[in-house]
Amino acid sequence: MQKFRAASCSILAVLSILALGWPRGPAMAQGDCNQEGKDLLPIPEISSQNGRLRAEIKLTNGKRTLWGIKGDTRCLPQQVRVLTGHDLLKPGANDLIPVNGEPIPAPTLRVKVGDLIQIKFLNDIDTQSFAGSLDQALSNQKNTTGCDEVYTEGKQLYPGSGKNHDIFPNCLHGSSTSNIHFHGTHTTPNTTGDNVLLNVRPALRSPLYAVTGPSEADVNAAFDPIFSLCEKNGSPVGWDKTMVPDSWINLQQKLLVEYDAKTPSFGNPGPLPKDMQLWPVNKAQIESHLWPQYHVGAFPYCFRLADTARGNDMGQAPGTHWYHAHKHGSTALNVANGMEGALIIEGEYDAALRRFYNINNGPGLREQVLMIQQLSSTPFPALNPLLNPRQPELRPVLSVNGRLDPVVKMRPGEVQLWRVVNGAFRDAVQLQSFEPKGGLAWRQIAQDGVQFHPDNYQDLGTENRQINLAPANRADLLVKAPAAVGKYDLIAMPNVGLPQGDPDLPTSKPIKLLTVSVEGQPVEQQRGFITKESFPKQPDFLHDIDPSLARVHRTLTFAGNHYQIDNERFNGEKYSQIMALNSVEEWKIENQAPDKSHPFHIHINPFQVTEIFEPNDTTTNTTDPAKPCYVDPLKPETWKSCAAIPAPYVWWDTFGIPMAKTVKVTDACTSNGNTNKSLCPAAIQPYVDDCPAPRGGGPQVCTVTIPGYFKMRTKFADFPGTYVIHCHILIHEDRGMMQMVEVVPDHPPYKHH
Repeated sequence: MQKFRAASCSILAVLSILALGWPRGPAMAQGDCNQEGKDLLPIPEISSQNGRLRAEIKLTNGKRTLWGIKGDTRCLPQQVRVLTGHDLLKPGANDLIPVNGEPIPAPTLRVKVGDLIQIKFLNDIDTQSFAGSLDQALSNQKNTTGCDEVYTEGKQLYPGSGKNHDIFPNCLHGSSTSNIHFHGTHTTPNTTGDNVLLNVRPALRSPLYAVTGPSEADVNAAFDPIFSLCEKNGSPVGWDKTMVPDSWINLQQKLLVEYDAKTPSFGNPGPLPKDMQLWPVNKAQIESHLWPQYHVGAFPYCFRLADTARGNDMGQAPGTHWYHAHKHGSTALNVANGMEGALIIEGEYDAALRRFYNINNGPGLREQVLMIQQLSSTPFPALNPLLNPRQPELRPVLSVNGRLDPVVKMRPGEVQLWRVVNGAFRDAVQLQSFEPKGGLAWRQIAQDGVQFHPDNYQDLGTENRQINLAPANRADLLVKAPAAVGKYDLIAMPNVGLPQGDPDLPTSKPIKLLTVSVEGQPVEQQRGFITKESFPKQPDFLHDIDPSLARVHRTLTFAGNHYQIDNERFNGEKYSQIMALNSVEEWKIENQAPDKSHPFHIHINPFQVTEIFEPNDTTTNTTDPAKPCYVDPLKPETWKSCAAIPAPYVWWDTFGIPMAKTVKVTDACTSNGNTNKSLCPAAIQPYVDDCPAPRGGGPQVCTVTIPGYFKMRTKFADFPGTYVIHCHILIHEDRGMMQMVEVVPDHPPYKHH
């Protein structure tokens, strides 16, 4: 990946706290953020027809009415980046664009296993609308780090200084460059597929640029033949006239050359410095027969979802998935702005559920798509001193489908299918209970878009079992209303995973996520929860992975900070892991952080969790030396799981790595009155800090960090190519907690006779 510092750099020159937080003064109109009692907003849908979804997804900017942090009653229109959508296969597609001021998610895309997805992605951001953006085209600042820079009273708050400060590109930069990640899809990560290495710049506008566009006519003329060839032959392989029209190839070159020549930087007029120019990078990639990385104004996403009936080995799991912006450095900001939507992939799983609830002319199974979001135009403590990382209640609050505490309506006795997506950029969410108890009930039937095995439904999908959703996790729930009318609150715990009762760590408090109003006429002939015998049968490709096939074992360690895996920040110019196509591997994913559960996410292929070690969980790891599961802080050989996970295993694509545990071991590291790391037992020295003295003074204290971990098995099936693994606390990913991985072909191009 190119050492791309910034596209038209400017500085976020914040003169006061007002520019960071909320506009004030009597001239500012204030909206209604007291939304309790308002109905759940249904998200518009774009559906496939005859095996194909054809949509336009446009990235633009506009004002959405957003609330503040908890306790802040102001509600003001704020400038954010948003995704809107058109269904190109149906008339009246314009009706799918949200026109009110509420921050509704992007349209839900509903497709079927094996469908072809064709999306005309347009980037029409007006960079001049974001004074605090790295992409603001006109800059008078002659000196910048390449990161967003925040000043107050002459002091730089971000990116800071010292050895741990953020350095481009692993820093927050409010870029209007973007792309789309189709989270949960098993498809190609290359060219026009789930390719997160793309950088799609906004369309060029005059008067700065003499060559502008692309225009709508340019896009349509190029994308129609691209989509036709993709439908016939699959996703393009090369950037040449056999797969991409000459007119589009030439136009993209002209736009990139114009961008490089005319875009100001560091307070100087164009051209951009050579290390910031985009066309030379694309030119080198094209000459190496690679798909180019940089595009202007538009991009044609076209890929087919894997289907074993078409010869794929793994297959695409039907279920609840989602899509969101994934441009490194601005992923968290863009998702906080609301650049995300649900992706529902249907298959036999859905058909079996509908059959069960339609038996004997039953009323069917009504669905609710619930996108949990953490919306804000200024979401980070690093950029907004009003927020406090030590006080989780001062983070942006959680909403559902663009409203706070919305009301979901159910009829007495009704069963609904809830597709819940944790699209928050930062917080995990634990669904705890309905209050008052004894009314509504739920059972989980799928995790991360993959249906449970019937045995898992029986054992894990028990009634009202608490459900932990790390950022990016999804859960399908069957929710059953009681026979009597009434109102019920869904109680949730944000940022679940923090050790409770530790005075040195932040704590969370339960919130009301939404309200269910049971009202209207009772449902007749409604069936209760689906039985194990009628539960959808898992397709063969979701059977447990044979452990004997795992020939390669790796360990990845997520640091106790916000920005490292295996002691390194993200380096887009090297592969951190290389795997063979169709190989099975077992990975151990460790977490050194005692205050956060880093959510591990890998693109393209789901995985099965086969072992979990939670050093803070005293129910399975005891502190009593007489018990068999005692975790001895002085003996790393005891730092392992003592409770086996029974098969069949659940499939995931994101999993919160259990937090580490810190234990004081000063006595074991002290001799003759001296305390030093070198005096600790050799086995624990790699896990001991430098034995610092407390901030307020006093004797040195040594602590050992016992990492939490999970083990997973996965098969790198069907698709070679380059993609990423990362922490799905997206601000961590933006700051460097990511690795580039490559799956290489398993058959060499040579013959030996």
